[in-house]
Amino acid sequence: MEILRSDVIPAESQIASSPGKYNNLDPIVKIVNDEMFVLFPNSPEMYVYTFPELILQRNWALDPGDSYKQILPTRDDASFEGFLNALASSEYTNFIFSNDYLLTQFDGFAPQEEVDKLPREFIGGPEFMKLANKYKSIYNYQIFKGEQKLWQGTWDVNLWSVRDVLYSNAKPGEDPDAMENDVQTIYFYELK
Repeated sequence: MEILRSDVIPAESQIASSPGKYNNLDPIVKIVNDEMFVLFPNSPEMYVYTFPELILQRNWALDPGDSYKQILPTRDDASFEGFLNALASSEYTNFIFSNDYLLTQFDGFAPQEEVDKLPREFIGGPEFMKLANKYKSIYNYQIFKGEQKLWQGTWDVNLWSVRDVLYSNAKPGEDPDAMENDVQTIYFYELK
């Protein structure tokens, strides 16, 4: 249980430059050869460290544009503000390398005006869930070659990854929950 190396959240990150409490600070991490790629869910930048030394080598902005809304830190520990802020903002949910390309994924966000209309005493209630289902299930993707963004857009397929293999339980245009199936089909994807 000895700590071999440690570091702090980079000062350049959005969450460090806007200090406060956030719902999700756990980084998404991939180790490739002797480099560790780190993406903080609430901060649209990629950080690359040497591994296992944890020396920051480089970082770059993912520049998600208007499809992404930066989360605000929570001001009051006793309120549900963190859940409301998360609903009204985006969050990176995954990244993967496929054939020398980098694919990032982040969810959509509910408009602040609609979030402000929610009843504050029933966080997680029907109105909250309706907004979450409508906006947070928008799958935004970015494709990079090195640090250069080649494409960004939405796709109606939610991609998952295990050990650098991309897969989904649906094809584009197919609703995986439309009907109950006796079998589950898995569709595999790769970037070319």
